[in-house]
Amino acid sequence: MKTNRLFYWPLMLVVFVSGLVFTGCSEENEEPASITPSSVSLYVGDKAYLTYIGGKCTWTSETPFIASVTNEGKVTGNKVGSTIIKANELSCKVTVKGRYNTYKEPCVKWGSSIDYVDFFMDGYLLEKNYSDRDGLIYIGSGKVKHYIYLFDNDKLQSSTVMISTDYSEEVAGFLSERYAIISYDIDNYSFTFVDHKKEKCIFVKIYNLSYLQITYTDYPKSRGDVITKSNINIIENEGSQLDKSIIFKQFSESLEQ
Repeated sequence: MKTNRLFYWPLMLVVFVSGLVFTGCSEENEEPASITPSSVSLYVGDKAYLTYIGGKCTWTSETPFIASVTNEGKVTGNKVGSTIIKANELSCKVTVKGRYNTYKEPCVKWGSSIDYVDFFMDGYLLEKNYSDRDGLIYIGSGKVKHYIYLFDNDKLQSSTVMISTDYSEEVAGFLSERYAIISYDIDNYSFTFVDHKKEKCIFVKIYNLSYLQITYTDYPKSRGDVITKSNINIIENEGSQLDKSIIFKQFSESLEQ
């Protein structure tokens, strides 16, 4: 019996040590997947690189219009806003900022009451002589001359910003960083932009040699024939095919005519 015990003890020790070695390797192989960094902030046009640890992954963007991503994890900021980039089940929040902050955008909560818009414009002086139940005009600040709101039965229908043509280049940059330009008509001095959620259209018109008229309206009521299947693809993917320099060139040519 003593001989048998001496025989089994070394064997049990080998099995126990082997079990420890096997367990340690398993823990190393089960390192949790991760994505770095977990959040990114960049400007329109800038790029950032994400890293995924955990084997193979599929990169996707919830809103390519705002930020797109390649199969290698390279992120490009396309338009102002926030979106989520995913590597398999893991997420990275991407915030895209604009280089242009030319003006405060008007109230675009369609159907809002006059009282609501007046609250939204708190701090701006209302031109009393031009206000009634159909419209409100506020004196702008900074580069904006006026904010103009039109109503129908106390429901907001459109919001307009009047801004000097001296700031045409800034306006072109401001709008192209936020919206997709889907049409332009040099003969009528007008340009049409749309947001990626298709909640509003922005019509830019050369009002005269002194002012640009930037009018925001409800998308469904204003789409008309300008929204086509071809340019819907522009809106839903990576935004405008026309960059700021081209838009400004069109602005300039319109002013020269």
